[in-house]
Amino acid sequence: MITSFKSFLIEAARETGKASDAEGKLHELLTGMHFNKGKHVESYREEGQLPEDIHNKLKDEVSPETYDRINTHAKEMAGHLHNFIKSSGFKGKVDKTAWTSQTKDIEHFTGKSDPNNESDLMTTLVHGAGSTKPKGTVEHLGFSMKYANNAPTLKNKTPKTLSDTYGVDHTKLANPHEGHMAAVRKVLGASKTTSAAEMHTRYKALRGTDVGDAIEKSSHSSRVEMINTLHKHLSKMTPSELHKQVLNHIAGPTNTKVLMASTNSEGKHSIIDTREHYNKILADHKDELSVKKGEGTTMSITGKGGKPLLNIQAVNKGRPTKTPEFIAKPGASLLKH
Repeated sequence: MITSFKSFLIEAARETGKASDAEGKLHELLTGMHFNKGKHVESYREEGQLPEDIHNKLKDEVSPETYDRINTHAKEMAGHLHNFIKSSGFKGKVDKTAWTSQTKDIEHFTGKSDPNNESDLMTTLVHGAGSTKPKGTVEHLGFSMKYANNAPTLKNKTPKTLSDTYGVDHTKLANPHEGHMAAVRKVLGASKTTSAAEMHTRYKALRGTDVGDAIEKSSHSSRVEMINTLHKHLSKMTPSELHKQVLNHIAGPTNTKVLMASTNSEGKHSIIDTREHYNKILADHKDELSVKKGEGTTMSITGKGGKPLLNIQAVNKGRPTKTPEFIAKPGASLLKH
């Protein structure tokens, strides 16, 4: 049988060890369905799209062979999750389950803001007679689903959220960008009340000119200063302090326990406590945790042998009039299971 081009692309992606976005979402939805006794889970999305609708749309984006593979893996994982709950000391009975791949979904499902929670699926455990908690107590449990990709979910950080994570002085961190923006507003004939969209429109009109190049160069220089400020701050930390800060970056404290449920490209499954998992990895590096300045707008937090655990870069995504974001990518040493 001749393989379709779509199937070829999907299998090529699979061989790299990474699933497509459609595959990952299908795995979440199908795992939730099998976990929920064959019924699609609840959804709290503001746009009102139901899991069943999204499932049907995504199903059309993959080949039948790929869908069958994902469905088989999802059914297996759902069984593993139920067994893990029973064997790991969770006393409540599984009740409601929801797709919570967006932060607001989690807040709507649990009733509490939980910004560090990266659960793609969440369930409620209702305690009954004989439990250590009062009868009727509802406990939430989250599942961070990983399909052919076990990298932690790392959201881009603004100067403010980066300051909150690492304790670096926000004013010192943001000052280079503020200086850059003051100069840019003067060149563009703008003020502090000019919208971000308008600022970008004015910059685009100058892109490729000497003035446009100067704006981009100024943005780059300000981001170099910002990453230098972060590097200087982290350089003063002890390995144990770095351990704590990095752990809070990659698996910050949450209101509910979150399990990382991983399925690799060969269909092998693992379930682990997300925060405990990364805590153990960082503990393996003990006194060797350190920081290293990279080129330009980059730096790394390193472990044994100076190998990077977390690479951090200040970027503007082609918008030098926008507040920079800090993106973090895990090194190979952080991805072991």
